[in-house]
Amino acid sequence: MECLLCGHHKVYGHGTTSKGNVRYECPKCKKTFVETLDTIYYHRHIEPVSYLL
Repeated sequence: MECLLCGHHKVYGHGTTSKGNVRYECPKCKKTFVETLDTIYYHRHIEPVSYLL
């Protein structure tokens, strides 16, 4: 996986969010993010699977 913020080719796990999603940290820009960053599911209170039901 690459950093969604700066494009660096390697990111590391950085714990989890309060909802249990994996948080990643970029060693280059030192910022953290989740996989749903920059998608329609970012900051939503419903999981992507729930939309399919």
